[in-house]
Amino acid sequence: MPRYTAYLPTCREREQKMSREVINVFLSSTGRDLWDFRQVAISTINGLDGYRCINMESFGARDSPPEDFCRAAVKNANLLVGIIAHMHGACPPGSERSYTEIEYDEAKGQRIPRMMFVAPWDFPITANIIEPDEKRARQVAFRDRVELERIRATFRTPDELGKAIAQAIFNWEHSQLRTEKSGEIDFTRLFEAHTGFVGRAWLREALDKFIAGRTGGYFIVEGKPGIGKTSFAVDLVRTRDYVHHFNSLNFGIVKTERFLRSLCAQIHRRYEPKHPKPTEKEFEDSQYITDLLFAAAKTTAEAPIVIVVDALDEAEDTPVLGTNPLALPGVLPSNIVFLLTRRDTANFLLSSENPKDVHAVDGKSRENLADVHEYTKLAATRPGLEPFRRDAGLDHDGLVRLLLEKSEGNFMYLIRVVPSIEAGEYDLSESSSLPQGLQDYYARHWQKMRHRNLEQWMRLFLPIIGALAVVREPISALEIRAFVSRRVGDPINRYEISTALHEIQEFIETTTMEGERCYSLYHSSFREFLEKTAEVQEFLS
Repeated sequence: MPRYTAYLPTCREREQKMSREVINVFLSSTGRDLWDFRQVAISTINGLDGYRCINMESFGARDSPPEDFCRAAVKNANLLVGIIAHMHGACPPGSERSYTEIEYDEAKGQRIPRMMFVAPWDFPITANIIEPDEKRARQVAFRDRVELERIRATFRTPDELGKAIAQAIFNWEHSQLRTEKSGEIDFTRLFEAHTGFVGRAWLREALDKFIAGRTGGYFIVEGKPGIGKTSFAVDLVRTRDYVHHFNSLNFGIVKTERFLRSLCAQIHRRYEPKHPKPTEKEFEDSQYITDLLFAAAKTTAEAPIVIVVDALDEAEDTPVLGTNPLALPGVLPSNIVFLLTRRDTANFLLSSENPKDVHAVDGKSRENLADVHEYTKLAATRPGLEPFRRDAGLDHDGLVRLLLEKSEGNFMYLIRVVPSIEAGEYDLSESSSLPQGLQDYYARHWQKMRHRNLEQWMRLFLPIIGALAVVREPISALEIRAFVSRRVGDPINRYEISTALHEIQEFIETTTMEGERCYSLYHSSFREFLEKTAEVQEFLS
């Protein structure tokens, strides 16, 4: 059998490779229809240095029920590779779930990474192993669930499958090595959501003045949701390459330990301070990061170190009572400055021996309105706004003034409303059809969703939105389905959940956590709006 080891790196850290434990990969699939494919999968996995395939062909005779043995084998694995075609396969006595589905669910429950390889719909199956309609329907449901929950690969031949498995393991191993080796978090996807930034020159000047003071300390930017705090932080990192961390409920990045791990890794990589690498215990408080920053400060005495930390209000509470949020240091070297952003209503206590310079971004301030005006002038030139401008009887400057007045100085309003105008969602003959401010925009869309189908609204949309509003982290479609089914007292099938999530996609963020698609509300300002609506309050009471 071919071995697809070419996908693995050729310049690997051999000492680490030789000393680490063997990585066990559980191979899950039906047998009769996928025998040749399984043999290639087994050969491919076993052909990778440091990997061992756990497969039913090697189980032999065992004095235990098959289901219990399979669950235990999955539990002891580091990875699960699943091959899914059109055969449902054998089930334990009294169960409608196949062994393949049981193994998949066991891996999910144990949070073991699942690499799924799904055959296309026209994948051939011989006549002598075609199953009854009932079992075929169960397999279709399982396939649909896998495709909903996982980012999966497809294949047609054993050769394609072998290459896809090797590539998937290669990608997984590199992500693990990056995490183990550095702990840095890649914020590329978050950055992609913040483009077209303009303005804030006045805030940059204030930051530069604070840095030049050579006192060290905290430069704090606060403001309402949607005012552009994260966009400002992203632009600073893009243009100045600052050390950075972005707390995000949507991406599940809220823990103090993750912040400290990523920050320490960046400091070690960039400045190579004469300071030992951290142990797990040293992510529990601020002592290690304080010592590390003082060591780093000595390596760059002439140049400041600026660290951007966004959305402090979205971070979890620090486990140790009385410590700063995210275990931020209470004392800093004179050439280290933290730039923090937070909501203006956040309950925030920061103890520091260094200066703190707080800048509140007021939506109605002269500086902020000037920035919004600059953004609006660019937005008003978009070709998609031309029909609205023309039919509303406005020239370019008139459209700019209208958007500026309606936005109430909130960037999020413009980011949401301008595309809606381009999509023809507002009466082109009346400029008054535009919502007044971000809260009015949310209220109108709330009513629009409600009036599409009142029965579906009460049964599906309201429970789903309620679930996303109350859970402060991304959750999977299965978790949403379980929540909704419990609340409405009626089993909801996966197709209804999938359709409903598609219907409200403009209000949700989709991300991938441990290979699983998860959903959250797209912005904290929308969550704030939802928490104030009578329907959501009554539903969650």
